[in-house]
Amino acid sequence: MSNSRLAPELERRLEQVEREAETSPRLAAKDWLFLFLSGVAFPALLLIWGGM
Repeated sequence: MSNSRLAPELERRLEQVEREAETSPRLAAKDWLFLFLSGVAFPALLLIWGGM
């Protein structure tokens, strides 16, 4: 793919992502649970397990 084609394609994709972000709903409870488990609880358990 040439560079002249890459820039318009990239712009189109960025605009599509921005439109989807504006129309998508807020995070649901299951999303918050997943974020908490993957970002806080699981790493904490790994730290505790590693210290044993």
